[in-house]
Amino acid sequence: MTKSGGETQFANMFRAYDALSPHLRQKIEPLHARHSFQYSRALKGLPPMKPEEEARVPSINHPLVRAHRNGRRSIYVSPPL
Repeated sequence: MTKSGGETQFANMFRAYDALSPHLRQKIEPLHARHSFQYSRALKGLPPMKPEEEARVPSINHPLVRAHRNGRRSIYVSPPL
């Protein structure tokens, strides 16, 4: 860790998708992931959000695999912070 700022990590999710077997790609294609700030906070041991806070950042489902404008596919997830 540096003396200022934080640690930043990057992963190439195009390459991650490309590295999957065709069988696994087919298996995960229809799946969705759920992003939840409330869940991420709980993992960190933080108190729950107040209802008005949660209303500003509601949980959302999104495809696990994302097709970009150029047609290339990538995995569309990130670890909880």
